[in-house]
Amino acid sequence: HALSHKSDSCGGLFPELINAYDADTIYENIVSQQVELVLTAHPTEVNRRTILEKHRRVQQILTVADGYRAAGRATPYEQDELNAALEREISSIWQSDEVAREKPTPQDEAERGTLVVETVLWTAVPQFLRKLNATMEAHLSK
Repeated sequence: HALSHKSDSCGGLFPELINAYDADTIYENIVSQQVELVLTAHPTEVNRRTILEKHRRVQQILTVADGYRAAGRATPYEQDELNAALEREISSIWQSDEVAREKPTPQDEAERGTLVVETVLWTAVPQFLRKLNATMEAHLSK
């Protein structure tokens, strides 16, 4: 892969938690968490590091797609997931101020905030929660 390996955000910490706390305490603390989403307008100057990270993610998606194509083994689901991920990254880059030709209006910023919810959070949050659930079942038997 084009990017370095990152530790698993769901399962990476569970072995350490299990050594320090009992399974019931870990479970109760995870399921009782609450998240409040706050979308704010971004400054018109996008951080260069953020754009580079988005480009790296596009590169990673294309590398995975190339691997599937070379092996001739991508399922329709895998193809759809890669296409959706690539579309999200390209849309995110396209809407950044690096590509923008004029300063966005407050209405433009608000529309971009809802676009983040529709294109990223709408699929990413349920995927993460399913992964967290599977990880909890594997590590905590709950």
